[in-house]
Amino acid sequence: MYKLIATMVLCLCLLPVNAYADQHDKESPALPPDKMAKPGTPPIPPIPKNSGRPYGMIFPMNKSIQCNDTPVVENAMKHIYKEDPMMMGMVRNQHGMAQMIMVLYVNPQSRSYTIIEHSVSGVSCLLTSGFEFDYHYDSIFKPLEESEERH
Repeated sequence: MYKLIATMVLCLCLLPVNAYADQHDKESPALPPDKMAKPGTPPIPPIPKNSGRPYGMIFPMNKSIQCNDTPVVENAMKHIYKEDPMMMGMVRNQHGMAQMIMVLYVNPQSRSYTIIEHSVSGVSCLLTSGFEFDYHYDSIFKPLEESEERH
């Protein structure tokens, strides 16, 4: 009886391995020559299908973000990631009251960057971060005159 059970367990363990191996032994369909990546170019991921919404329609998307107390986040940006604030923008509500400050932090040596949302409640959230930051100077941004500044 023990040998029968051991044989059955062994067969059940090997069956999925064979099915997996069979799937990967099949030759994948070749791409037409005009769709093949040229040597030295990074591959372009396929464009996902839009699941029925009209092209170009704005839609909400849930995104998991990391948040912490503002002093903790600022300390990590300065001492761990060695990123300093480079640009910022104020987010105000419909009454003109400040709600958030959006800050772009950059490390000029590693070219890493992080965009953080600092709320007036004392919580800051990391919206995105990455590498290979590059700054394109644009002369359309001019300092605001005192009379043009928002209050």
